[in-house]
Amino acid sequence: MSSIGYFYNLHVNFEAFLYSVMSVKMFSPGSPVITYLDPSIDNELQIKYMVTLPMIDVSVKFKNTKCSYIDQKDGAEVNTPKMREYFSRICEACKTLDTEWIIRMEDDVHLRHPIKHLPSTVCAGNHEIYGMGGGSIFKRERFLEIYESLPEDWFEKKIRNDGTCSWAADGLMKQLFTDHGETYSKWVEIIEDWQGTNLEAAVHHGNKTLYDKEYLKFRGL
Repeated sequence: MSSIGYFYNLHVNFEAFLYSVMSVKMFSPGSPVITYLDPSIDNELQIKYMVTLPMIDVSVKFKNTKCSYIDQKDGAEVNTPKMREYFSRICEACKTLDTEWIIRMEDDVHLRHPIKHLPSTVCAGNHEIYGMGGGSIFKRERFLEIYESLPEDWFEKKIRNDGTCSWAADGLMKQLFTDHGETYSKWVEIIEDWQGTNLEAAVHHGNKTLYDKEYLKFRGL
């Protein structure tokens, strides 16, 4: 059994996504990778994914439910179903990937060298306070235990009590674990652009150099 599996959701920046995946293939060889696509991506890009990714041993799952970028400008009514869908995809990935750990990848996350240090806690990420963003890591089996025991209205209550949870999965992911007795820690193997240039960290989050220019403009980046 591989120690780490890699989960990606829908990404419209194909070149950035491919660079991220290839860094995993280079520095974490043999680790399984899974990504989800849905109708939010146009047909031409879907074909590009479906043809390319199986050739580099990436499992592609297609969903009929749209789960595109969760925009802070949209309200809870729009974003809550997206957030529930996003977490259901993580759950399905956890059931598919037979690994001890899962890393939540994004197309601006890549590996710079092999991961040497795994967390001493069940979940860990890139912020001391805010939550589990791109590049965060968690125990697969513990996620499944907690997720499958959640009350039906858990997401709605969290989002109602904390507006940021309607658009940021980072905080929700962290609370999913900490609300159920687990300790969250800052992972030494991840670095953000704004946190400096610690070359010892294997995982880098914030590389948008390969993003499509129109997408950057749309996001205000």
